[in-house]
Amino acid sequence: MGNGRILGIAYNVIPVANIERSAKWFVKHFGFNIRNQREGYLSLFRGPASEGS
Repeated sequence: MGNGRILGIAYNVIPVANIERSAKWFVKHFGFNIRNQREGYLSLFRGPASEGS
């Protein structure tokens, strides 16, 4: 890490009870974007939203 920045970290799966509520929390608190939302799972990423998301 340099200057308090996270340079690389990945979680493959984070189990949650309510996927929609949890996704909103991650967007609000960590600035993630939602991508590839399907029944039962979704992908979160940092960076500009891609077209077609």
